[in-house]
Amino acid sequence: MTTAANKLKQYKALRQMCTNQVSELREFADRASADAGFAIQFKILYQQLEGIQNEFKKHHQTVLSLVATLDEADIESEEVIRKQFEFNSSYVYAVYYTLFEREQEPNTSNSTAPVSNNKPNVKLPRIEIPKFSALKNMEFPTDEWDFILFYMFSKHLDSDTMTRFELEHPDSSQVPTFESLKCFVLKQCNALDTIDFSNTKVQRPSDISPNSQEIHKIQAPTNTASSMMSQPSTSQCSPGNFCGVGSTRTNVLLSTAVVEILDIRGHYQQARVLLDSGSQTSYISQKLFKKLGLHRFNFSTSIQGLSSMKEITSNGGVTCSVKPVGDSGPVLNVDAIILPKLCADMPTAYFNSEQYPHIHNLKLADPLFCQPGTIDVLLGADVFPYILKPGSINGNPNEPVAINTIFGYVIMGKILNNISNNNAVSLFSMLDNDVLAINNSIKSFWELEEIPTLQFLSAEDEFCEKLFKETHIRDENGRYIVQLPFKSEPQFDTESSRKMALRRFHSLEKRLLTNPELYKKYSEYIRDYIDNDYLELISENSRPANCFYIPHHVVSKSDKIRIVYDASAKTEQNISLNDTLLVGPKLQKDIVTILLHFRVHAVAFTCDIKGMFTQIVVDKQHTDFQRILWRFSPLEPINDYRLKRVTFGLSCSPFLANRTIMQLAHDEKINFPYAVNVLKNDIYVDDVITSCNSLQEAKILRDQLMAWTDSTISLTWIKAPPYRWKTFISNRVARIQSKVNPSIWRHINSEFNPADCASRGLLPSELLHTGHWWAGPPWLKCSEESWPTSSFNHLIDSPEVTAEEKSVTLAAFLSENVLDLLVEKYSTLPKLKRIVAWAMRFIHNCKNPFNRKSESVDVFLKPTFLTTKNFPLSCHEIIV
Repeated sequence: MTTAANKLKQYKALRQMCTNQVSELREFADRASADAGFAIQFKILYQQLEGIQNEFKKHHQTVLSLVATLDEADIESEEVIRKQFEFNSSYVYAVYYTLFEREQEPNTSNSTAPVSNNKPNVKLPRIEIPKFSALKNMEFPTDEWDFILFYMFSKHLDSDTMTRFELEHPDSSQVPTFESLKCFVLKQCNALDTIDFSNTKVQRPSDISPNSQEIHKIQAPTNTASSMMSQPSTSQCSPGNFCGVGSTRTNVLLSTAVVEILDIRGHYQQARVLLDSGSQTSYISQKLFKKLGLHRFNFSTSIQGLSSMKEITSNGGVTCSVKPVGDSGPVLNVDAIILPKLCADMPTAYFNSEQYPHIHNLKLADPLFCQPGTIDVLLGADVFPYILKPGSINGNPNEPVAINTIFGYVIMGKILNNISNNNAVSLFSMLDNDVLAINNSIKSFWELEEIPTLQFLSAEDEFCEKLFKETHIRDENGRYIVQLPFKSEPQFDTESSRKMALRRFHSLEKRLLTNPELYKKYSEYIRDYIDNDYLELISENSRPANCFYIPHHVVSKSDKIRIVYDASAKTEQNISLNDTLLVGPKLQKDIVTILLHFRVHAVAFTCDIKGMFTQIVVDKQHTDFQRILWRFSPLEPINDYRLKRVTFGLSCSPFLANRTIMQLAHDEKINFPYAVNVLKNDIYVDDVITSCNSLQEAKILRDQLMAWTDSTISLTWIKAPPYRWKTFISNRVARIQSKVNPSIWRHINSEFNPADCASRGLLPSELLHTGHWWAGPPWLKCSEESWPTSSFNHLIDSPEVTAEEKSVTLAAFLSENVLDLLVEKYSTLPKLKRIVAWAMRFIHNCKNPFNRKSESVDVFLKPTFLTTKNFPLSCHEIIV
């Protein structure tokens, strides 16, 4: 088989994987539609759709280019695959839109037909009603805030309308509700609609009475465009409408283009834009802003249209990079204001572009300019001059003009169309300079204190990231193996390094010998490292010329200790191990952001990663740079040891640990979607700090985080009695043992485990030759006596296992006797007797204020008072 044929087969397999993934998403979409219990998981899995689509597009284009080189190119069958993929993708999006987005989008209907139902044509004023879900979680009484909504809505109404409302609700003892006001306004809008459509007379501005202008305040829409292709007319002009003037025999087409915009992940997304030189600024829809995931900056300004109409927008702004489709440049940096929706589909109806031959065979900025479509971005005069290129193509009078731009030719101007439309729309808008100046001052102030959202990597950080991607691997148990990120090939003087570490060890040993308890704990710590295979003894003869010895010392807090490895210690050549290592990019999330996320939902969830650094293995070729010196007694020789895991004290260790967590989240995103999102966004060092919407969701998250435990550890739990473990493990072990005898559980190595094929992923070509996926391990066909056996005794005392062991605490209390204390403190009996006598006199005088003893304490030394029998009782009285 030729190289081209092999390559074609490979890319077809990759494309088929994308097709299968979308099919699985579609199945999950059907589950979510039928059962609300699957909705949350579907919402999480839906986030993968965009990446799958990009991968499919890339592989499909490669397949087409390879198929085209064949003698019998079957392009049609490839197109069938593409259409089926796009159909499934659209189906998944439709279900997602129905479940999560449909209720959030505002109604943008601009129908001008006479009212035939209860939905009025008159637009209600747009009011930003806050979402109270977070406040409900904090137990604020949001259900009692009806009057606030009533006030927010009523302040947008004119005095005549509010007067009519008061007349319809004369009972002053009842507090009006928001629902009653909304119903009243809807009735008023229906009435105004009926009057408006029954009146066909075109009013001049002088015919409009002051009262009618007040009434039309209710009708005023927001400053978003309601139609892009319209028949100009002055009949609908009002203080709240953007109106244009033109011939009633033609419609006017505004220019659109399809562009690419950079998202937060560094990928370019296609969007449809409107070019408008009459707008002082640019705008972007809320939907596209969410899709791009870009950072929002605070922005609130007054937007002016025709007739001095104003509306304050509080959705903020965003800076985005825009470029032509398929080209590397030019790239425009655009500051855009975020609006809920920019306009209705443009044009409002399809028209035939074939009637204009002068625009045929042009490279169009929007190939579908004649078909209605969504407008995602409005590019205003702030970028319009930089879009234009020399050259335009004119047709006959009353025909559109093709204008050359960096995106291709845009089509705009008059078009012949039989569709009647009585609305004319202008997108002219202007920012209020006073408000803008204030806004810029506030924006500059906050930007100084703002936490950076984009991370710009240095050349060293990029090299460190690349090195990790190219060198990390996973062993048969799923554990990650990483290399130390050296700046260049390391070169150390072994003897100089060992001499420095030996001097430091003698100093440490001298300190430990003065504190036997600390020496014991230190030795136990080292012994634990050896038992868990984190540290290995090296033969004295095995000492290569290029290795490094790390000094170590102890840090103690209360009864716990931690060994710190000083990788910054310098040799005689004035070089340390950390001097040769790259630190790596900062991957730690901002603690403020993590804590804010933690407070969003109702159910709090915290846990930590046990022994985070020691869970990651260092590649064998680099462990000789992690040597230490140790002995358990001054009578023993000093031995060389080698650390096999990522070590606390190396400058690169935080990067390796955090980067491994990120890689784990990437590798297991299909199997553990809940845990993946948490590990990406809600982890600080080794602590998981997050929250969930419900207790059920928190339990799912807990189970998914628990599932990342080594299977041998799970088997160790299962084979032991349930009472030995803490409640969570104990309950599950007890349930397993009630169903299946623990003795029949066995461990299967990764190379024969069929489940690993699905969890770690295989190419279709590899899957065909993976026998244990289709038939199980080969020894499964043999008798049970010949099956391999595994022992887990070496894990019974490992930290991962003992961490879940139930602890038993025995408390003993010693009751101290005051007599014993006195005997320990005073060695002579006469002195002891006199102390007790003084105490006895004091007690007697306190109990008998009218019969106080003022004589000497000798009276209390007489045998009648202080006898052998009542001496302990006297001591007890002193205590009482």
